[in-house]
Parts: sequence; C-alpha cells; structure tokens
Amino acid sequence: MKYELRHMDRRGSGEIVNNASVGALTGNPGIGSYIASKHGVVGLTRTATPEYIKKGIYVNAVNPGLIDTQIARDVVSGDERAGYRK
Repeated sequence: MKYELRHMDRRGSGEIVNNASVGALTGNPGIGSYIASKHGVVGLTRTATPEYIKKGIYVNAVNPGLIDTQIARDVVSGDERAGYRK
C-alpha cells in the first residue's frame, strides 16, 4: 500500500482492495500467525480508510471464506497442530 498510496495521492484518486480472510473476523486454534497477519490487514485497511478518503482514495478489504486445503481440513477437524507441520 505504501507505494500504491504515493502514486494515488499524486493522481488524486484511487481504489485499493486488500485481501484478508474470514479468519480476520474470528480466530482459530493452531494458526495464530495466519490469523494475526489477517487481523493486521484489516487493521491497516481500517486505518488507511479515514486517512485517505478525503484525498479520493478508497481502501477496502475482502474476507474470503475457507478454501479446501489440507491446513483448512486440519483446522476444521480440531487438529491444534494445523499450520505447524513441516
């Protein structure tokens, strides 16, 4: 966003859509680092929005749901080691 915002600020308008996760709105055991990073994306988006809206720059985030992957299956099954396997 740092570089996008510089360009958009000079131009006087723009739109940014950040990719977060439904996990940013909840929490799940075993994937704390992932959840923390997605909370960070949402926090950054919520901070940038009021800072740049008056400059004609809109910042939003999407929060897609669960994707069928091994880690997702492990989380759903309650495997607390999900995301920590090598």
